[in-house]
Amino acid sequence: MNGKLTTVVGVAAVVCLLIGNSALAQSTGTVYQISLKGSLVKPKEVNSNHTAVATDTFTTGRLINLARGRSPEVTVPDNEKLALVLFFDSEGSNPTGGITVYDTAGQSNLALVVEMQSLYGILDSVTGKGRMNMVGELQATGLLSGGWLAISGTAKATNPTTAPHFTMMTGSTVEGEIAGNDGSKDFDVMITNGKLKLVGTLGTITITPE
Repeated sequence: MNGKLTTVVGVAAVVCLLIGNSALAQSTGTVYQISLKGSLVKPKEVNSNHTAVATDTFTTGRLINLARGRSPEVTVPDNEKLALVLFFDSEGSNPTGGITVYDTAGQSNLALVVEMQSLYGILDSVTGKGRMNMVGELQATGLLSGGWLAISGTAKATNPTTAPHFTMMTGSTVEGEIAGNDGSKDFDVMITNGKLKLVGTLGTITITPE
């Protein structure tokens, strides 16, 4: 390493941040709109003696709908966006965050989809370019009952050493498991060959501990 690298490490408990925690100071986080896509791998019963492997499509809209308790195939309201919410401490490190369904009309989180357990990144302190890894637990919300998500990819941020603001983030590898009910039956499937992309910034959100 050449001394131009800034390491950003943190273990997150975003539920505490989102519902209030008296041990935490007031925090302002950035809300980034993201898109997710990939493949779903699931078992398919052919007959009583044969269970095959089938595939389906994993999309941003399907995830939003399941988190909001709707059939995965319905049209998503225009004001509901999939968002990555990130908080940093005053020194620009120790990130916490989560993936949420964000309401652009009310400027609030409608559902916590993924609670990030670990965020780790290394950014060049001059160019702001680097890599990030994120691992989180899917929450029981809407029609979702659990699972996990792991994301690895490249990133670029302004003010990388003091107050990182991401202008680019591409998850080239997204893997995980998602369980729930699609409105008619229970499911427990694998997410493979997934991709994440930062679409833009939706704003900021301030959490004031109770």
